[in-house]
Amino acid sequence: MRSARLGLLVGRWWKPIQIATAAVAVALGLWGWAINKPPANLSGWLDNIFRTAQLVTLQFPPNLDASIPWQLQIARLLLPLVAVFATINVLVGAITRPIRLALLPYAKEHVVHNDFDHSYGRI
Repeated sequence: MRSARLGLLVGRWWKPIQIATAAVAVALGLWGWAINKPPANLSGWLDNIFRTAQLVTLQFPPNLDASIPWQLQIARLLLPLVAVFATINVLVGAITRPIRLALLPYAKEHVVHNDFDHSYGRI
């Protein structure tokens, strides 16, 4: 019963949860890079933004010290997970929609209403 309620809650709020998780992961990534390599100018901020976006591809520079900030560690794990779940959601939707449409004529007690125009007669 609890898992059904949780499933309904997550299903209903899936997109906002995904957007909020992605925003938190990006914010933590930027924060972690700002701690690790403090930006001095606009070029430094752009570099940190690029490095944060690069975390999605699982590319992380190996030359970092062992003292990586916890914000950056969480972003390293969270950003790829958000990307994977978004990709799976898109792929499953792309596969299941055509299948549902193909099976629609075989659905039991499915009614298709044919509209007709009174001025021209039945269609």
